[in-house]
Amino acid sequence: MGRFPILIIIYITFLLSSCCNYYKTEYGSSRPKKSKFKFSKTVDKLTDSFLEENYVYTHIDSVYGEDPKTGVIKLSITKSFKRFFKNGQYIQGTSKGLNLSLNDYNNLNSGIIGYYKIQNNKILYEYFLVTAHNCGNYYKYESKIIGDSIPGYQKNKIKGLTGTPNW
Repeated sequence: MGRFPILIIIYITFLLSSCCNYYKTEYGSSRPKKSKFKFSKTVDKLTDSFLEENYVYTHIDSVYGEDPKTGVIKLSITKSFKRFFKNGQYIQGTSKGLNLSLNDYNNLNSGIIGYYKIQNNKILYEYFLVTAHNCGNYYKYESKIIGDSIPGYQKNKIKGLTGTPNW
């Protein structure tokens, strides 16, 4: 093999390996190596009374699915949460089953991270997610605010919430 094909292989390998600008935490969550959140440039402070830092918003999902080995249809229940911080950051996490502990809420190395903004009775979210089809992208979505809650989520006051986001 000549010098030119070897250089092409090295160049292509470098390009493919450098496109993935994220790392995995010890809990398997993806984090960008260099944060490019657009919402981080215009951070809203927690001014709305319902988004207090000592609260966590939880949601219970139930999904029926077929076990591929046995063919039996089973019910799977997960509990997810969103935790908001005064500096405009948030984290969302999930557990299998209905048990979430204070350690789950305080573990800022596990879950999906992002920033949020509040506009016109809506929460706008920007989060980072790695899928099987990309090397990490920033996504946006929104949810309504009704009164002092987020539809589909239960507001829970939690004592002992700690941690400072590092994204």
